[in-house]
Amino acid sequence: MTNFHKYQVVIIGAGVAGLTCAKHLIDNGIDDFIILEADEQIGGRIKTLILEDHVFDLGAQWIYGKTSNPIYDLAEDNNLIDDVDTDSDEKDDYFHDQDGESIDEDLVDEIQNAYDEIIDKVNSYPVKHYPDLSLGEFICAEVDNYLVKHRDDINRSKQVFDWLMKEEQANIGCNRLTDVSIQGWNAYEEFDDKQEINLKYGYSQLLTILMKSIPYDKVKLNTIVKRIEIGENDDEYVEVETIDSNNEIVSEHYHSKYVVCTMSLGVLKQTINQLFHPPLPQAKRTAIQKLGFGTVDKIFLVFEKSFWDADYNSFQLLWDNSISWTLKVLQNTKFNVSMIIFDVARKQSNVLVTFMSGETAKYVENMPDDLLAYAFQELLSRFFTDLQVPVPIKIIRSQWNNDHYIQGSHTFIKIGSTTNDIKSYAFPVLDKKNSPLILFAGEGTHEKYYSTTHGAYLSGIREAQRIIEDFTNY
Repeated sequence: MTNFHKYQVVIIGAGVAGLTCAKHLIDNGIDDFIILEADEQIGGRIKTLILEDHVFDLGAQWIYGKTSNPIYDLAEDNNLIDDVDTDSDEKDDYFHDQDGESIDEDLVDEIQNAYDEIIDKVNSYPVKHYPDLSLGEFICAEVDNYLVKHRDDINRSKQVFDWLMKEEQANIGCNRLTDVSIQGWNAYEEFDDKQEINLKYGYSQLLTILMKSIPYDKVKLNTIVKRIEIGENDDEYVEVETIDSNNEIVSEHYHSKYVVCTMSLGVLKQTINQLFHPPLPQAKRTAIQKLGFGTVDKIFLVFEKSFWDADYNSFQLLWDNSISWTLKVLQNTKFNVSMIIFDVARKQSNVLVTFMSGETAKYVENMPDDLLAYAFQELLSRFFTDLQVPVPIKIIRSQWNNDHYIQGSHTFIKIGSTTNDIKSYAFPVLDKKNSPLILFAGEGTHEKYYSTTHGAYLSGIREAQRIIEDFTNY
């Protein structure tokens, strides 16, 4: 069975970029659109669970910076900013190695300061002269130089540097820092205040705010896009073919003047050669494949009660990479050495949260919860021998790589790619009159704010505005 529909605009994806695009169209008098979402809920990489009055953000969690950040402004205008002081600054971070020995806090502070200076050098590095240099190569060279010149305790200092580099890796989502282009990394911009701001009731509240302007019948869930085809007379329409994720027999066809693609870069990488007819321009296809799309997963460990004192802010694990070391319950070294930070979850005294990235995250996504719980218990017990660590009673986690409609977490500029690839990715497919037909939005299309919610938000406005301007002249 096939049904046909006609709209001025078809928006593919009901994440932040898609919803923002729709809101901006409505705000400017264009309401002849439909949003097609493959999943059973809106939000994309925003996913908040509420369990027993506790908030678990499995995806986006923080607003990064206040000044000039449209996401902060949106949250502030709607009284969503959490200004409760959680006194984390008054609590302590505990650093231990795999022999259970504590690490001197002064050493950690010294190495942290040295690492910050190295990052400052990265930010001022004349990358145009070395376009193929990786972030990992630069940092490792600077670390080695620092250790030789300034440290007698090289092995211990190296452990702290490795911990900091793994944290950087987890923030980016890459498998290793040598995967990351130093040129692309420098292109990313932060807001001046660099704050990480929490929301009162979880990040999904932002979706509620965006949806206030969008009628619910404008969003069609469980709708998988199978084909995007430019019509024979390409100045007339684009046809989008879909199937119902719950009943693949039902096929729907949508004709529209504009199609806005906001699916993740991960999905595009996997479907680009089958999805578009005729194929997208070669420059765009190449750019999409060259860019990196990393996986960062978040795992919450819920305990019956806390086994740590009230002054604990986090457990920090420092590894000696020269020592071969595996868990009894899990013979996989890759899993071990990737675990570096367990934070006490905000406002949840019996919950720890940890992050993992790259290939390790993909591996762990396929582990059963019970095995993962025992692995974490053994790991923490061996690092913190002074504590009686129980097995978590519940594991709550993201599995972004295994999510068929996301296939990862966010964009990074991989070695061999540049911001020009983001520009190529973001540039619309035009008709013979140079009007946009197929447009692209999402965090991966913003050359300064890729990987962020505010980047996705701004890209949605950008493409809506492109349609508005063309629509006015149409």
